[in-house]
Amino acid sequence: MDGAAAAPCCSAGCLGRLAAAESRIGDAETESIAAGGVRDEERNCGGRGGSGWESESGALSVLGRARELLKSQEEERRGAQHVGTSRPACISSSSMTAGTMRLLGGEVSPFAARARLALELRGVAYELLDEPLGPKKSDRLLAANPVYGKIPVLLLPDGRAICESAVIVQYVEDVARGSGGAEAGGLLLPDDPYERAMHRFWTVFIDDKFWPALDAVSLAPTADARAQAVVDTRAALNRLEEVFKDRSNGAAFFSGRDAAPGLLDLALGCFLPALRACERLHGLSLIDASTTPLLDGWSRRFAAHPAAKRVLPDTDKVVQFTRFLQEKFGVHVS
Repeated sequence: MDGAAAAPCCSAGCLGRLAAAESRIGDAETESIAAGGVRDEERNCGGRGGSGWESESGALSVLGRARELLKSQEEERRGAQHVGTSRPACISSSSMTAGTMRLLGGEVSPFAARARLALELRGVAYELLDEPLGPKKSDRLLAANPVYGKIPVLLLPDGRAICESAVIVQYVEDVARGSGGAEAGGLLLPDDPYERAMHRFWTVFIDDKFWPALDAVSLAPTADARAQAVVDTRAALNRLEEVFKDRSNGAAFFSGRDAAPGLLDLALGCFLPALRACERLHGLSLIDASTTPLLDGWSRRFAAHPAAKRVLPDTDKVVQFTRFLQEKFGVHVS
C-alpha cells in the first residue's frame, strides 16, 4: 500500500502531479490547505493494477462517522503507538495542539513516513495507528478516507481528516506559518516564493519520476523492464544530484540549512529505506560517493537526523516486505 510499506522498490503507489488545492476546513486557524499537495495514485507496475503499495487518498475529507467509530475503539487507542511526545511543540495553533492527533499509516510505508517526518520536525504530538495489510480495508480507514481508502490519513483532534502525504505536510507547514509558532529556521519551505515553487516542483519530480522507477526495479514483470528501471532510477538520481547542488547552497540539506531538513528532504528521504533495500536485494549501488557524492553525503546526514531515526524503518524490514510482494506478484528475480 502506499502507506502500507516504505519498502524500497516495492510500492505500486506513486504520487501524481502537484495540484493546487485550497480546501476550506472550518477553523479560522486552519482555513486552507495550500497548493503543493501531490496525489499518490495507484500506478500499474508493469501492467498490474497495483504493486502492493496502496497510494494515499487524494482528498481532504470531512470525517463524520469515523469520529464515532474511533471513539468506540478504545482498545485500538490503547494499542496505538504514541509518538512525537518528547519533542518541544513548535506550533501553537489550537487546531494542532488541542488534543493528540492520530495518523493512520504503516511502519513500512514511505508515504506515511513522509507525513510522520513533517509532524516530528514540527514537534507535533501524534499517535500512529497501524493499518493492517491485506485486501480488506478497515472500517476506520474507509470512514476516514472514503474517496480512495488509502493511507496515510491525519485525524485531527476534532475528528476531521486530511489525506495524502504531501497535503498533510503542507497542512502542517501552513498551520505553523499561520500560527506564528514556527521560527524561520524550522519551516519546511523557504520564504522566497520562487524557491518554494522550485522545492514543490522537484517534489513532484521525485514522486512522478524517481519513485516509479525505483519501484519497478523490484516489481516490474520482466527482466528487461527491471533493467530499464535501473537505468531510469540512476538518471533520476543524477538529476537530483544537480538539484541538491542548486538548492542546498552548500548546506547539509536540500532546505539550504545545516540543522533542519525541509520539504525536499522529506520528499526524497522517505524513500531511503526503499532505496537501500533495493540496493541490497539486487546488488546495486544507486547512491554512492563515486557517482552521486552530494546525495551520498546528504543521505547519511538525513538518516542520522533524530526525526529520521524515529520514523524510518530498518532496511531488513523493507527487504522482507519487498520479497513478500515479489512472491505475491510472481516476480522472479535471478
